[in-house]
Amino acid sequence: MIKNKKILVVAFYLYPCNLIGAKRSSYLANFLSNKGMDVTVLKADNENYFNNIDFNLSFNSNIKIVNVNNKKKMSYKESITWYFTFKKGIVKLLKKNDFDLLYFSGGPFFYFPLGSYFYRKYGVPYILDFRDIWVNRLKKKITWKGKIFQCFNKYLEKKSLNDAELIIHVTNSESNYYKQYYNQINRAKLKIIYNGFDEAVLEKNIQYKNLNKVEKKIHYNIGIFGKFSSYCSEHSLILINAIKELKKTVQITIYHVGIKEEDFIKLVMQNNLEKNFKFLGYKNYIEGMKIINNMDFLILNNRSEYALGTKIFDYLFLNKPILSFTTLNSEIWKLLYRFRNTYIIQNSEDFISAINYLKKNSDHSVIDEEDLLKFTRKYQMEYLYTQLQSCVRAKKSRHLNMEFVDYK
Repeated sequence: MIKNKKILVVAFYLYPCNLIGAKRSSYLANFLSNKGMDVTVLKADNENYFNNIDFNLSFNSNIKIVNVNNKKKMSYKESITWYFTFKKGIVKLLKKNDFDLLYFSGGPFFYFPLGSYFYRKYGVPYILDFRDIWVNRLKKKITWKGKIFQCFNKYLEKKSLNDAELIIHVTNSESNYYKQYYNQINRAKLKIIYNGFDEAVLEKNIQYKNLNKVEKKIHYNIGIFGKFSSYCSEHSLILINAIKELKKTVQITIYHVGIKEEDFIKLVMQNNLEKNFKFLGYKNYIEGMKIINNMDFLILNNRSEYALGTKIFDYLFLNKPILSFTTLNSEIWKLLYRFRNTYIIQNSEDFISAINYLKKNSDHSVIDEEDLLKFTRKYQMEYLYTQLQSCVRAKKSRHLNMEFVDYK
């Protein structure tokens, strides 16, 4: 049992930050607190989140929150100074607390080497939670300065991985990527924990609609939530060409919820499709979800084949047909292909075929309820919780001559 065990969650982005990077580790902290663990979080001071703050996002009252700050704005160039800022913060906490486990969540990743440092010096086991790939070896264009920085990060990445109790990734591709480049890693340490959707937030705010049997329409609304053309400008052309053809036989309106993408808007205007596209601009998470819940179909995009963003899980919750602009090898398609009414879009013909099929089909549901439960954050965190029990064990004996540096 790990109830009452003390855990320190270290992450740059945590509540009240409302960025995607803050959600996973913040949810985890509250989840472990609800399980009876003694949770402390170490995070960047709120001023580093600028306008990306929502004070409705909060931790359980019994979680201890420690903020650290730096005069320098967070960037790759300043990651070294931030490394020492977080190191000082952890040392201060270790002086007063006998933590059973350190949990590092990134990116950014600059504090990941601290896991190995504190394990070797003080015997505290640690976990690394990669929300993304740290060192991307697949970049084709890189400057000589970038190569130097990449080599340095490769060294730090390897050093970080060596002593970790668990190495967590959000996709199989990312986990396999690390297996390929780090043969010394014990494969049993590598775990896949999906992001999932926040069931408590969505069930409270979004009204579920049964799509097992829908009536035929003459006008369909299609939603995009978040970035679209920013990931791949070619996808804008594919979509526009498809709408130009489809509008001959069916009325379609595309609603884009997210920061306006000027090149996308310009392309729409050049093709005289203003009546078919509505650009609603940025909306907060709940507002955006309420809007696309009123759509008939949903469009999904991705920034890389390795990635599996949180949006896909939000879309699964809404249980509406998904038109995914991706490739057969992508993590998104590896997840979606098992469900009903999900379509891979690689050209305009794919999009047109999908719409024509959906027009004839009365069942627009995607996933059964019992399967949907597996993609909740709670389900994923329950699995992680079982893994933590093997990590929170008798710690390596601390050095008898251990001394803490008292940083002022």
